[in-house]
Amino acid sequence: MVTGSGSGVNKAVDPVQTARQAQILQTVRESWRDRDRGPTAAELAEACGWRSLSTPWAVVQRLIGRGLLYRPAPHDLRLTPAGAAALGMDPHSGPVTPHRVGLYPAQLAGLAAEAAEAGVEIETLVRQLVDRYLAERGRLGP
Repeated sequence: MVTGSGSGVNKAVDPVQTARQAQILQTVRESWRDRDRGPTAAELAEACGWRSLSTPWAVVQRLIGRGLLYRPAPHDLRLTPAGAAALGMDPHSGPVTPHRVGLYPAQLAGLAAEAAEAGVEIETLVRQLVDRYLAERGRLGP
């Protein structure tokens, strides 16, 4: 929660100002949870009951400006830690998936080649990346 001042009086300002913004954040969260990718404009529009595909992106731009969403790549919409907190969730919770440890299709192809060259199974290299990810977040036991 951010504090702001209006009329000289400090008051709490909710980072999510509208039900539409909350619905967009929730849709992004569910898309990553259920499909391991961010939602499309059509999926955002459908979730909010809009016919226009430009309307959700206008709301997305406001949420990006507020620091609740970010786009590391053109077709990649994600919650920021502040966005996750606005939904009442731990930003580091959830399953460890390839995208959460930085593995995208291009990297997986490179990893497969690296594994073949080293004579090890790709699963071994992926497990090492996952273990490193968990260790960095204090979620891996000794």
